[in-house]
Amino acid sequence: MNRKNIQWEKVREKNEKEYAGKIRKIREKDEAQKQRQESGIIKFTDLILVQSLKETEETLKARRQMLENEGDKKGVEKINEMLRDLGDWKDTVGDDGRIPLNMICQN
Repeated sequence: MNRKNIQWEKVREKNEKEYAGKIRKIREKDEAQKQRQESGIIKFTDLILVQSLKETEETLKARRQMLENEGDKKGVEKINEMLRDLGDWKDTVGDDGRIPLNMICQN
Protein backbone atom coordinates (compact mmCIF):
# COMPACT_ATOMS: atom_id res chain seq x y z
CA MET A 1 0.00 0.00 0.00
CA ASN A 2 2.79 2.36 0.87
CA ARG A 3 4.39 1.79 -2.50
CA LYS A 4 1.16 2.80 -4.28
CA ASN A 5 1.02 5.98 -2.25
CA ILE A 6 4.60 6.85 -3.16
CA GLN A 7 3.93 6.25 -6.86
CA TRP A 8 0.73 8.27 -6.67
CA GLU A 9 2.57 11.09 -4.93
CA LYS A 10 5.23 11.13 -7.67
CA VAL A 11 2.55 11.25 -10.38
CA ARG A 12 0.75 14.05 -8.55
CA GLU A 13 3.98 16.09 -8.18
CA LYS A 14 4.82 15.56 -11.85
CA ASN A 15 1.34 16.70 -12.89
CA GLU A 16 1.49 19.74 -10.60
CA LYS A 17 4.80 20.83 -12.12
CA GLU A 18 3.55 20.22 -15.64
CA TYR A 19 0.29 22.10 -15.14
CA ALA A 20 1.97 24.89 -13.22
CA GLY A 21 4.26 25.41 -16.22
CA LYS A 22 1.34 25.37 -18.63
CA ILE A 23 -0.63 27.82 -16.50
CA ARG A 24 2.42 30.13 -16.28
CA LYS A 25 2.81 30.08 -20.07
CA ILE A 26 -0.88 30.84 -20.56
CA ARG A 27 -0.69 33.75 -18.12
CA GLU A 28 2.43 35.12 -19.82
CA LYS A 29 0.73 34.86 -23.20
CA ASP A 30 -2.40 36.59 -21.88
CA GLU A 31 -0.30 39.36 -20.32
CA ALA A 32 1.62 39.92 -23.57
CA GLN A 33 -1.64 40.08 -25.52
CA LYS A 34 -3.10 42.53 -22.99
CA GLN A 35 -0.02 44.76 -23.29
CA ARG A 36 -0.26 44.72 -27.10
CA GLN A 37 -3.92 45.70 -26.91
CA GLU A 38 -3.21 48.52 -24.46
CA SER A 39 -0.36 49.74 -26.64
CA GLY A 40 -2.64 49.73 -29.68
CA ILE A 41 -5.32 51.67 -27.81
CA ILE A 42 -2.78 54.23 -26.62
CA LYS A 43 -1.38 54.68 -30.13
CA PHE A 44 -4.87 55.04 -31.59
CA THR A 45 -5.79 57.61 -28.92
CA ASP A 46 -2.56 59.51 -29.59
CA LEU A 47 -3.28 59.58 -33.31
CA ILE A 48 -6.76 60.96 -32.63
CA LEU A 49 -5.21 63.60 -30.37
CA VAL A 50 -2.69 64.63 -33.02
CA GLN A 51 -5.39 64.80 -35.69
CA SER A 52 -7.54 66.91 -33.39
CA LEU A 53 -4.62 69.28 -32.75
CA LYS A 54 -4.05 69.65 -36.49
CA GLU A 55 -7.71 70.35 -37.16
CA THR A 56 -7.88 72.88 -34.33
CA GLU A 57 -4.79 74.62 -35.67
CA GLU A 58 -6.23 74.74 -39.20
CA THR A 59 -9.54 76.10 -37.89
CA LEU A 60 -7.79 78.81 -35.87
CA LYS A 61 -5.65 79.81 -38.85
CA ALA A 62 -8.73 80.05 -41.08
CA ARG A 63 -10.54 82.11 -38.45
CA ARG A 64 -7.51 84.38 -38.08
CA GLN A 65 -7.48 84.94 -41.85
CA MET A 66 -11.18 85.88 -41.75
CA LEU A 67 -10.59 88.33 -38.90
CA GLU A 68 -7.60 89.85 -40.72
CA ASN A 69 -9.79 90.38 -43.78
CA GLU A 70 -12.41 92.07 -41.59
CA GLY A 71 -9.74 94.25 -39.94
CA ASP A 72 -10.40 92.92 -36.42
CA LYS A 73 -6.95 93.39 -34.87
CA LYS A 74 -8.13 92.45 -31.38
CA GLY A 75 -9.63 89.19 -32.67
CA VAL A 76 -6.48 88.42 -34.65
CA GLU A 77 -4.32 88.92 -31.55
CA LYS A 78 -6.61 86.62 -29.55
CA ILE A 79 -6.34 83.93 -32.24
CA ASN A 80 -2.55 84.37 -32.35
CA GLU A 81 -2.46 83.84 -28.59
CA MET A 82 -4.53 80.67 -28.96
CA LEU A 83 -2.20 79.42 -31.69
CA ARG A 84 0.84 80.08 -29.48
CA ASP A 85 -0.77 78.14 -26.62
CA LEU A 86 -1.69 75.34 -28.99
CA GLY A 87 1.87 75.28 -30.35
CA ASP A 88 3.31 75.09 -26.84
CA TRP A 89 1.01 72.23 -25.97
CA LYS A 90 1.60 70.50 -29.31
CA ASP A 91 5.35 70.59 -28.65
CA THR A 92 4.87 68.43 -25.56
CA VAL A 93 2.69 65.75 -27.20
CA GLY A 94 5.57 63.71 -28.62
CA ASP A 95 7.88 64.05 -25.63
CA ASP A 96 7.36 60.48 -24.45
CA GLY A 97 8.16 59.07 -27.89
CA ARG A 98 4.75 57.46 -28.45
CA ILE A 99 4.01 59.69 -31.44
CA PRO A 100 6.56 60.23 -34.21
CA LEU A 101 7.49 63.90 -34.44
CA ASN A 102 6.87 63.96 -38.19
CA MET A 103 3.18 63.27 -37.50
CA ILE A 104 2.95 66.17 -35.07
CA CYS A 105 4.90 68.70 -37.09
CA GLN A 106 3.19 68.17 -40.45
CA ASN A 107 1.33 71.24 -41.69
